[in-house]
Amino acid sequence: LFGTLKHGKTDAASLKPAKDCKKITYPRPDGVLTFDKLSSVFLSNTNHEENQQVHLVVKDMALQKASE
Repeated sequence: LFGTLKHGKTDAASLKPAKDCKKITYPRPDGVLTFDKLSSVFLSNTNHEENQQVHLVVKDMALQKASE
């Protein structure tokens, strides 16, 4: 298939921890080609109520912390 990499391991196994990688310093948004996050959300026509409840809930936070 187009785009399939045959490197012999899963994507997860190919990743390195963030602490082992150089931090990427992105340029500030210029308002012409790149935009800040709030402007991008506005342009995407995302709409929700400000007081909308969280719809993603982690049932067992201890389990999440244990897998780090």
